[in-house]
Amino acid sequence: MSSLTPFIFISENTLHGASASVSADGKVSLPYKQFLGYEKSEEGLPQTVEEQAKAVRRIHKLFLEGKTPSGMTRYLMSVNIPTPAGKQKWQSSTVESILTNEKYKGDTILQESFSMDFLTKRKKINEGEVPQYYVENSHPAIITPETYELVQEEFKRRKSAGKYTNARSEDLSGIFRWL
Repeated sequence: MSSLTPFIFISENTLHGASASVSADGKVSLPYKQFLGYEKSEEGLPQTVEEQAKAVRRIHKLFLEGKTPSGMTRYLMSVNIPTPAGKQKWQSSTVESILTNEKYKGDTILQESFSMDFLTKRKKINEGEVPQYYVENSHPAIITPETYELVQEEFKRRKSAGKYTNARSEDLSGIFRWL
């Protein structure tokens, strides 16, 4: 197992040629077709789709209120919010992906994966083979950086507890044992 190359923080102005996902003028490209909350503007730049952005904000809020990713899938389906792919059935992994994706706070990691073969377009997850670049404020944010950081801390807290438990149910379980 190789170690990951540390992120290189660069400004938007110095992105030229850093990755195929960066245009000639330094703008970051997003996978719009399956990216909840964004669409490509006429200028080819990311723009927020407010109705979808509300769902992204709701997912973050519910997680911070103690809801589990699997609990959120049931909720999202019950209120008929479609997945990023436009389907009705949500997966916990999709919710987790939304919660851990830095793009929702307006930042981008470039070269998370790379093409191993330009002819076949076969991609590989970057495990330190090529440098990664972290671009701050590359596009409009849907959530605040503070919200993103709180969610990441909550993931760590829940992981250290050994499961994706609802924070409130853990607290209440202690109360119920004593009653």
